[in-house]
Amino acid sequence: MAMLLEMGFRDQRLNQQLLRKHGYSLLHTVNELVQMAEDGQNKAVHIQH
Repeated sequence: MAMLLEMGFRDQRLNQQLLRKHGYSLLHTVNELVQMAEDGQNKAVHIQH
């Protein structure tokens, strides 16, 4: 959890949920968090146009 916070992923509840989902694999958890952030940015771009 501390590593995720240091990386800038501040939502501790989401972090914990994804860590459990991915069997406490930091790599898989970070991959999903990054994908979620990218998806959120893509939605914001589409809304602006």
